[in-house]
Amino acid sequence: MSKLSSRGAAWDKTRLKVLDRDAWRCGYCGVDLVSTTGSKNSATVEHILAKANGGTDAMDNLMACCLECNGRKSDKLLVRQNWINRNWLDKL
Repeated sequence: MSKLSSRGAAWDKTRLKVLDRDAWRCGYCGVDLVSTTGSKNSATVEHILAKANGGTDAMDNLMACCLECNGRKSDKLLVRQNWINRNWLDKL
């Protein structure tokens, strides 16, 4: 695991907040993280700006992500696909 990896009890709480906020859907491809993985423990949280590139664990720099998209991104910047989380629209 990288020196920059987030872990510990505080990270676990933040991870769950992000996954709940994003309705357990990947922010890149929109896949349902619970039905694809079969377990809520397999869902990942992505740093939009990687910690290696100066990103932080702030909520606005985190998003729910499937393992495939998270692995593809690594510390590179990716452009989001045109997918909208309907829960975000409900808050407008």
